[in-house]
Amino acid sequence: MTPLARSIYSFALSVVIAFMPIEPFATEGASLKVIWSRVNNTNPNALPFFIRNVARTDTGALTLLGSDKQSQFLFVGPEDGGALARLNTKSQVFAIAPSLQDTFWIGGIKNQRAYVPGGDISDAYLAKVSSRGHVIFEHSFRSGKWRLIKSLAATPSGGVVTSGPDGSRTWVAMISQEGKVLWEQWIGIGKDTAVTYFNDQVWVTALEAVVSEDKRTYREDVTLWRFSASGNPIHQQVIRTGINDRVSARYVRLSMTNSKDALYVTSSWQEPSRAKPVEITKLDLNDQIVWQRELPNTRTQNSNMDATVCNAGRATLLNGDFLIACPVKDRITLFRLENKTGTPTETSVPLPDCHTAAVLSLFQKSDGKIWIIGSRMEFFQAANCIWMGELTLQR
Repeated sequence: MTPLARSIYSFALSVVIAFMPIEPFATEGASLKVIWSRVNNTNPNALPFFIRNVARTDTGALTLLGSDKQSQFLFVGPEDGGALARLNTKSQVFAIAPSLQDTFWIGGIKNQRAYVPGGDISDAYLAKVSSRGHVIFEHSFRSGKWRLIKSLAATPSGGVVTSGPDGSRTWVAMISQEGKVLWEQWIGIGKDTAVTYFNDQVWVTALEAVVSEDKRTYREDVTLWRFSASGNPIHQQVIRTGINDRVSARYVRLSMTNSKDALYVTSSWQEPSRAKPVEITKLDLNDQIVWQRELPNTRTQNSNMDATVCNAGRATLLNGDFLIACPVKDRITLFRLENKTGTPTETSVPLPDCHTAAVLSLFQKSDGKIWIIGSRMEFFQAANCIWMGELTLQR
C-alpha cells in the first residue's frame, strides 16, 4: 500500500481520569427517512463516487466534498437536493472548511514524487474555492518530506488552521485569509490528525510516540495539544494510552467535535487483526477530561478472526448529548451518550438499500432536525450511492 493510500485509509487524564465501567446499554427508538439518494450502478463501467468530507457554515448550511475518481466536486446545499460543482484542480483533496462570502478552504496533497524507493515525498496543498468550484487562489507547502493536509478548521477572521503529516511529525499551521502562513508548529508523529478552532484556541489531536529508556518497548498514545490563536503552546494531554505498539502501523482514525462548552475526541484502531473499538473522550474548556467511553459494539468480529471497526459519524445534540452513528452490515447502530456522565443508550435503523458499506456524517440543526449523510467508502467495493436522510430519536 502506498503512503498516500495509507494516509487516506487512516482517513474520516485530570478531572475524571477513571474509565467508565462497561454497563449494559439501555435502548431507545429511532427512525430514518431518506430525503434523497443518488445511485450510479446502471453502468457497469461507471466510475465510483463517494463523499470524503463535509463542511458546515455558522448558519448550518452543508457542503459535501466528494470524488468520482475522474474529478473532485462540491455538492452544495444537500438539504435542498444539492447542486454539483466540479473543482478545477488536479490536486487530491481530503479536507474542507467554510470561509467568508460563499467560499471554502480545501486541503490535500500535490506533487507526489518518488525520492528513494519506499520514500515518496509530496507537498501539502491548500486552496480557496467558490461554491461553484472555481479556484480563487491556491498554495503548495513544501518540506522535502511526505507532507499533506488531512484536517482543516475555519477561524472567525476568514483564515484556516491546517494539520497533517510532515514526514515523521504532524504539521500544524495557522493560515491567513490571504493564504499566508502566520505560524506553524510540529507535534507528535506523522499519522492521522484532526484540528479544530474552539474557544479562540487551536486544538489538535495526533499520536505521540513513547519509547522506554532501553528502547525495548514502544507505544503510541492519542494526545491532544492546545495552542493560543498566536501559536503559543498552552497544554498537552494524553487522551488514550497505547492505541498502537508498532512504528510502521498507520490504522488510527481520529476526529474532534465541539459544542459550546465541550470538546469530544473520537479515536479507533482500524487494523483488521488488531482492531480497537471507538472511544469517545469529553473535555471541558480547559481540556480537563469529564468522561471517557469505549463502545465495544463498534467492533465487529468477522468469521476469519479479523475484526472490523465502523467508520463512525458523530454529532453534538442541542441538549449536550453526543451521538455516534456506526454502520454495521445492513444497519446503522446509534449510540447516544448522556451529556454529564457519558452513559450510552443504543438503538439502530436500517441502512438504505443501496449500501453495503458506508461513511456517515451527522448534524443537528437549530430546529432540532438531525441530518445524516452516507456514501460508499473510498477503498471498499460497495454500491455507488450517496444519500441524505432525516434521523428521529425517540426517548
